[in-house]
Amino acid sequence: MRFKSICTAALTAAAFLLLGTQGRADDGNNMFSARFSGFQEIGALTAPTGAIFSQGQGTLVLNIDRTNRLINFTLTYSNLSSNVQQSHIHFGKEHVAGAVMVFFCSNLTPLPTPTPQACPATGGTVTGTIAGINVIGSPNRT
Repeated sequence: MRFKSICTAALTAAAFLLLGTQGRADDGNNMFSARFSGFQEIGALTAPTGAIFSQGQGTLVLNIDRTNRLINFTLTYSNLSSNVQQSHIHFGKEHVAGAVMVFFCSNLTPLPTPTPQACPATGGTVTGTIAGINVIGSPNRT
């Protein structure tokens, strides 16, 4: 399987995000960071693939503002083997892709709702803020 998006591949399990480095900013916000590679790939819900070898890489920095209930993010990716279609977080157990809960960006048509910003197709940086309105509810929460 070609490596379509390091972002999609690497963000397939929200639990992985918590395995990154955690710190505390001077303003009391919680900061998390993670580095991604094709080895975190698990594939689609209907077609699991497992780890893949790829030159693609990415980083994600989250700054969780608990007071205002916001998450500010910076997502950077590069060296992909094809254009990015979307980047998002799944809600599921580690190594199991669950339903998509939050989009960082998307180049799909039609766009998911709520509408995310466009992804840099061949690599780049996406920044933004996630608020409660950006979270997609999952009918399969158990």
